[in-house]
Amino acid sequence: MIVIGGLAWYVNKNYIRYSPSEENQGFITNNKDDKKVTSKPALMYLTKKSSNDIWSWQDGHVKKIYTDSDESEKILKVSNIISNKFLAIVNKDSDAKSGKLVEIDLANRSKKNLQDYFTVPKVLSLSPNLLQIAYINFSNVEENYGYTLYVENKDGNLKKQIYNSSSEIKSPSWDPDSKKIVYSVMTETAGKLKKTTISSKNTQDILSLDNKMIDSCFWQKNGQVVYSDRKIGANNGDIGIIDTDTNKIRNLTSFKGGMANFIYSDDSLNYFGYIVGQYIGEINEKTIGQIFILSSNNQENKALEKGNQILGWSN
Repeated sequence: MIVIGGLAWYVNKNYIRYSPSEENQGFITNNKDDKKVTSKPALMYLTKKSSNDIWSWQDGHVKKIYTDSDESEKILKVSNIISNKFLAIVNKDSDAKSGKLVEIDLANRSKKNLQDYFTVPKVLSLSPNLLQIAYINFSNVEENYGYTLYVENKDGNLKKQIYNSSSEIKSPSWDPDSKKIVYSVMTETAGKLKKTTISSKNTQDILSLDNKMIDSCFWQKNGQVVYSDRKIGANNGDIGIIDTDTNKIRNLTSFKGGMANFIYSDDSLNYFGYIVGQYIGEINEKTIGQIFILSSNNQENKALEKGNQILGWSN
């Protein structure tokens, strides 16, 4: 009897898949890869295969922390992560063009419904104060043709149209105070970084690069913006940093083999994470790319595994 009981315990511990409770559905617990890790920041990223999985990379240790594999509602789009929270659009139909907007809290293992209906945008960005969202939609309607950047409260109130362009608007990123937003736009001859104050809609160019494209940008906690650029049609380029007040630029690193996207630095500005992928058409999370982590201290550029989207850093 003791032998049978011990065998049952062993099989249950090692071979029976964990089934999350209804309130904790999607959150990974009892991860067999759990180990003691350092206090260094963790890079959060998404992989899309048979399921949508959120992973954490911390000082060389990788573990899965969230999945929709067992959930009835599948992830259609995810935002960046702020203080262990990120937004997701979910629907029972994985090919749907709209769904519910929910907030997922990894620290408290909870999910909160924000809006019952939300059209899947090109990009979804959560503000640092966790109150607002920025997103980009495309429209064929003549009076609003092209790409439009919107800002609204995450509950759907106070919606504002920030900028409209016939060419693609990319990578909206909030300033640390959640009062301004930076994004990139391609004109006929130059890639531009634009900065808009949300309250007044006052818009300024902070960077213009002739015959180049700016694919990704991120407004750091120190007020500077890190961005990637490349010559039109090229599969290599540079990652630089610009001071939004002085417009002073310094080069951070170079990349090759595709376009650099989903750039994020941690709060200490010691690490940068980004993905280099062979994107076809618009840059989105459907393309698998190589994840890199750059250390600003020793300029070491480390290739991790491949992924679809970086959500940012969690301390």
